[in-house]
Amino acid sequence: FADADRRGLSAELASKAPDLAGFSCYLWNIEAVSEVCRRLRRARPEIKILLGGPEASARAKEFLDSGTADYVVCGEGETTFAELLRRLSAAENAEDLPGLACRRGGGAVVNPPSPPIADLDSIPSPFLTGVLRAGPDYIFGLETGRGCPFKCDFCDWRTGSATRHFSLARVEKELRLISGKGVSRIGTFFDADLFLDQGRARAILRLIRKIFDPRGWFWDFGTDFGHWGNASCKELDSEKFRMYAGVQSTSPDVLKRSNRLPFNREQVEAVIGRLKRDAPRLRINLGIMLGLKGDSFDRYRASLDWALSQPGCGVRPDVTSVLPGTRLRLTAEKSGIKFQEKPPYRVVSHGGFSRAEWSSALQLYRAVSRFQRDEELKARLFRAGGLLALKGKPQPYLSAYEMFRASGAAFSNPRMSMKSSGAHPS
Repeated sequence: FADADRRGLSAELASKAPDLAGFSCYLWNIEAVSEVCRRLRRARPEIKILLGGPEASARAKEFLDSGTADYVVCGEGETTFAELLRRLSAAENAEDLPGLACRRGGGAVVNPPSPPIADLDSIPSPFLTGVLRAGPDYIFGLETGRGCPFKCDFCDWRTGSATRHFSLARVEKELRLISGKGVSRIGTFFDADLFLDQGRARAILRLIRKIFDPRGWFWDFGTDFGHWGNASCKELDSEKFRMYAGVQSTSPDVLKRSNRLPFNREQVEAVIGRLKRDAPRLRINLGIMLGLKGDSFDRYRASLDWALSQPGCGVRPDVTSVLPGTRLRLTAEKSGIKFQEKPPYRVVSHGGFSRAEWSSALQLYRAVSRFQRDEELKARLFRAGGLLALKGKPQPYLSAYEMFRASGAAFSNPRMSMKSSGAHPS
């Protein structure tokens, strides 16, 4: 939301004079939503305001105590929201509604959560009902399942919960509907990990390949290779498919302290090898996070170097966000982790890094991000890394990169020659 958009939206809502205005709240929009709510409250104080979504769920008491909201629907919200509307329309008391947070007795009260919705097909589809009408700038996000069996302490997903799925028949109807809408031709899956059920994932991929023009759409998937075992997936063989594989760290201690699956180098590299064999056109990006619990400069550097050394894979580095409601947020201070007060809540200092090391790690993060977007520079670095590897130097790819960084050329002139950069190992 630009500032003018925030003013315009609050003015439009005020002019419509609804009984209740509701907002879905996420990391990327919560500041704008909060401002719209404040403006709406000043203009029409009689309008009740309801918030939902992960950001509101984790900060329910804060939004109620500040007067930003009258109600917050916490967690999976469809059943709670529908029942709240029914009770309000019938002038019935809603204060005891499971999954609802509200003000009661002069203070904010968060009720016990509502049970997970067992039959996801009972939820009306926002696409099939026409509630969400895709336009030319719309990025299509599809949810085919909910829940995640893992309990990563930095994640605000519904972790440690059983996975449930929408039927394949419904998924197919939504795919067919959206394929004819002339949208921006980017689709992404909002499942925690589409590939937790390999057979189901392959069925969905076959639907995409059958329904969509192969010359058009790009599709983004997320997964963790730690649970793939001996699996592969020939259905992923398309230059239009892009996979984010969350490795996050190669350090056993970092992963253990983050409650992640262990990193089995041999197994993960075997998965990458099988995918490169069976789906050679698939684009794989390996995710590495800076600033997890137990992290250090050497551990972060080693993780980046491993990811950079995987042939045919990109690297997507990121700085850890300490999200509200996560176990990481609760233990950050004890772990010596400081983070931004406002979204995106990124780590700004870390007990495992000296100030100089944190600065260097941030430089690596920013420059590797740029490196991944510059194909010519990437090719030069991998050639340099290969030469360094022949000379038996440790961590060849990142070592080659750091030679560029030390010269300053990687920042000022990414199209420099190997000789002028000083990176040639001869």
